[in-house]
Amino acid sequence: MDNCSVEICGFLNDVPFAYSATYDEGTVDCLANALPVHEAFDFPGQVNVVAGRLRRACRSP
Repeated sequence: MDNCSVEICGFLNDVPFAYSATYDEGTVDCLANALPVHEAFDFPGQVNVVAGRLRRACRSP
């Protein structure tokens, strides 16, 4: 840990703020419905996927 550092970086083009949408439990439905909206409005986003759940069916409780 001797070589670790934390830095706060500026935003692209020096804009005063940034925004993004985050989707937990990323599913195919999320991709099919959210991606076209993000592309249409050039809005950044992030989908979080649990690697151990890939290729497995999702069962609701």
